[in-house]
Amino acid sequence: MVTRVIDNPGRGKCAFFSFSIGLMDMIKHQCARDPRGRSAIFETFQNLSVAALGLSSVDELNISLDEIKKFNYNKQSFQLLDKMQRCFRHIIYHHRTSDLRAGGLNFDNGVGPTAFFDFNELVRCFAKNDFQSAQFIGLINFPAARAYAEKAANEIKSIMKRLTEWYPSKRADEAYTTARNKYMLKHFDHYASEIIFKAFNDDVYNQAGEVNDSSCIVAALRDVTVESRWGTHQDLDELAHIFNIKLGVRTYSERGSYQNIPAGAAFTLNNWGNGHWNTSLTFLGTFAGKKYDTFTKDSVISKEEIKEILLTYTTGWKSIFTPRHHLDIAKQLIKDCDNETINVTTIANKLSRYMTETNFAKNSSFIKRAHYIIARAEYSLAPAKDAGKFIEPSSLNL
Repeated sequence: MVTRVIDNPGRGKCAFFSFSIGLMDMIKHQCARDPRGRSAIFETFQNLSVAALGLSSVDELNISLDEIKKFNYNKQSFQLLDKMQRCFRHIIYHHRTSDLRAGGLNFDNGVGPTAFFDFNELVRCFAKNDFQSAQFIGLINFPAARAYAEKAANEIKSIMKRLTEWYPSKRADEAYTTARNKYMLKHFDHYASEIIFKAFNDDVYNQAGEVNDSSCIVAALRDVTVESRWGTHQDLDELAHIFNIKLGVRTYSERGSYQNIPAGAAFTLNNWGNGHWNTSLTFLGTFAGKKYDTFTKDSVISKEEIKEILLTYTTGWKSIFTPRHHLDIAKQLIKDCDNETINVTTIANKLSRYMTETNFAKNSSFIKRAHYIIARAEYSLAPAKDAGKFIEPSSLNL
């Protein structure tokens, strides 16, 4: 297998563009495997987008499955990428606000609302005067939420000062001071957590336990829907959680690279110094028919690609001066490629049966093309857990 880095237009939307490209690749593979050419991921995307954008039907979404299947990684449709990233922004916002309304701050299952974790992190950054890290937390872009977080942080600083303020008058007290400070620092997190928890609860929920309409934190959550707002690692992790997929991430910085790629990751996103995101996809590697890789424009083989490869066998000067013993099947398959009612699976099965029933010359140029087409089809049709596994053409059973 080979891994190709697929870039995107960026323009402040690269995080969501990179996720779009990865998700579209999954949708293409699902369509290739499904007899009806459908994708469960695409249907989930449609339903989530309709709910998040407040549309009355999927028709208003204006993103078709056919549009995604035709997406070309080399000649990208900015219009499609832009529509998808807009949907992702609103899906995240809808998910975060729904979390808040689902049942308040309940951490019994070890999971809490994203808004709380953002607020918690922002307050702690301010308390430590770590303004650089704070810049990557979405709530900071909303002045009222920022001011509210700074207020909570100042309260933490005030308590920290009172707890650690001690001026020993005797040298013998220094050992006690050291032990006391260690104890305070060890147990201080409890005090800080109480302040943050209370501040969040007071702003977000009213006395009836319902979400407060005037909450500055809730208002700040809408920041993710602003087109110019950069996507964050947390945004992408949340999208992966929403779509129930395993996401791999590689981070490159001046200090080196770090990767977190779980087994069975659907695709991998690359973070380049917190300045740009792009996507790594796996494609079928080269083998005996490697010269036909030049026709590969997608990780999923299409009828157009099959037709282009077979035309190199049926047309051109070589087809005139070189014996062609398999013209009939090649022409039949080309005709099938032009038939809208016939899919890649049917064509690959037809070619596979022909290969099983036919004797080929040792250096047959047709068999090389056939091996490549079938191997590409097998990769396209493989379940997600096998999509990165190369299968020898001789073992195929399409």
